[in-house]
Amino acid sequence: EYPGWTMFREGYMNWAGYQMLKKEKNADAIKLFKLNAEAYPASPNVWDSLGEAYLKSGDPGQALSSYRKALQLDPDMESARNAVEAITKGS
Repeated sequence: EYPGWTMFREGYMNWAGYQMLKKEKNADAIKLFKLNAEAYPASPNVWDSLGEAYLKSGDPGQALSSYRKALQLDPDMESARNAVEAITKGS
């Protein structure tokens, strides 16, 4: 009945995810960022944030996948490009 309607805004959910990262609650941050990516799959920012959370939780493979998704959506996204370069240099 309400196409495109979501219970939360992208920016608020992203903020909440970063609050979890600050508290080193990486698993909770990943859950929030994944939920945000499901609700806003066309947003490069949500994929970039998810990549950051995966990286902080020690999962460079998932981080790389998320950062690459962000770059598919926005090839000029510098933070995602830098992260991909750093991860691939380290592997």
